[in-house]
Amino acid sequence: MSSRYPKFKYFLFDSEKLQRRIRGEYSALSSYQLFFLFRANLAAALAKRKLSYWMTQQDTLWRSNLADFNLENRYSNADIIVDRIGNEQMSLYQKRDQWINGATYFVRGGWRSAGFFELLSTKLKRWCAPDSAIMTYLCMTAQPNGVVCNWIPHSIMSSSDWLFTDRSHPPHFLQIDHLRSDEKMEVFRQSGLNFLGGNNIAVCNRTAVEHAKILLQNGTLFPDRYFDFSSRMSEFFLDLLLILIPGGTEFYRKYMFLLVYGDRL
Repeated sequence: MSSRYPKFKYFLFDSEKLQRRIRGEYSALSSYQLFFLFRANLAAALAKRKLSYWMTQQDTLWRSNLADFNLENRYSNADIIVDRIGNEQMSLYQKRDQWINGATYFVRGGWRSAGFFELLSTKLKRWCAPDSAIMTYLCMTAQPNGVVCNWIPHSIMSSSDWLFTDRSHPPHFLQIDHLRSDEKMEVFRQSGLNFLGGNNIAVCNRTAVEHAKILLQNGTLFPDRYFDFSSRMSEFFLDLLLILIPGGTEFYRKYMFLLVYGDRL
């Protein structure tokens, strides 16, 4: 990157020392939490300077150019444009239609979006939860100062929940978020998706990139054993439970993500 873009400034955050000091099951979680906090502070700083930008994670497969969708102008009233979990094919995710996935989002520079990420940063210091869970809460409650959020359609962008469906109507952008990091890389290799050149040299393997586009377009991405239909059974029992509880579906849609994603510190 430095040889091709010599004027481009980048920052590498090394959390290895932190992981050595925080032992046990919370070592990896602590690194994630610090990353969420760093990202929220960075977003607030850029928004204060009225700089608009897209944030995206490296575990998202693209088969199209994000700029071609012109989402910034399509949702011109939005301070923040966010992706979301799920897929319309599963009723479980229709109850989670506004749950933010957090892999890709757009921030329109300004005081409202700056206040949004400042409040997110404050809550991340008190809540042990992914930033996407707290962002969902803030968007649903229009905090702070009436911030406006818009959700990207699943037809454009989805989480790997799409892989649990019949895989028709593939999204243009798909985040792979159901696998552990080590398992994820192994599945990528098994599918021929080695995006770097031989011996992990820092050269793009364009053949693998085009191969990934074809697999996603055809719905043949990744072995079925990693993404089966067993989740349909849990979906059925959840539907039944919410029907029996008065107001259960509305409560689940608006607030359950906080219980699913995180615990109060």
